[in-house]
Amino acid sequence: MRTRSTFSISFWISTARRVDGTGKIYARITVDSQRTNLSLKYTIPTEIWDRKGSRVLGHTKEAREINTYLMEVETELFQCYRELRSKSHYVTPQMVKAHYFGEDGSNIKIKTLFEHHNVNCVHNLCKATLRHYRTKQNYLLKYINEQYKSDDYPISQLDHNFIVGFETFLRKLYPRHKHEKLSNNGAMKHIQRLRKMTRMALDNEWIDRDPFRRSK
Repeated sequence: MRTRSTFSISFWISTARRVDGTGKIYARITVDSQRTNLSLKYTIPTEIWDRKGSRVLGHTKEAREINTYLMEVETELFQCYRELRSKSHYVTPQMVKAHYFGEDGSNIKIKTLFEHHNVNCVHNLCKATLRHYRTKQNYLLKYINEQYKSDDYPISQLDHNFIVGFETFLRKLYPRHKHEKLSNNGAMKHIQRLRKMTRMALDNEWIDRDPFRRSK
């Protein structure tokens, strides 16, 4: 069953770090309460920007060219959103932006994958199972932070080495409030949950290969 989602595009100019009276044009992509900005190729004098209409004022050749470009960007972004929605009812502004640039899965990261899973499976899994997935998420993000010095990781870069590294991390892990390392069974269950989520990414065509292909 599809859920309703609100999608909108707006244009604005930023004058940050500019002292010459000009501003750079941006597109803002909003899906539900989430949003992201897309830097466009034009910088214009602030006095010719119509804030209410989100267009360039006047009928000069440059004004017509920029306004035509903005309409094209708006149309293409709406098309990107529709294409993503045709595959999944969970779409983020970052996914629309990535699709617009033809990158798709390369910009989708672990956190987004978890969000997608939790939204889609909240009615199919019991609370205890969802809690296990949240625990796995915490372990995975902790591993990414320690191993890659980052708070997130692109799913397009998931590979055999990443999985082996995560499994090694789990086997050395002391779960919170426990004095013993995570059991072998516990570690493998977390790996199985990660495998399920990478299959979801494959089904959504966010990645083009199975990172578990070399794993037993």
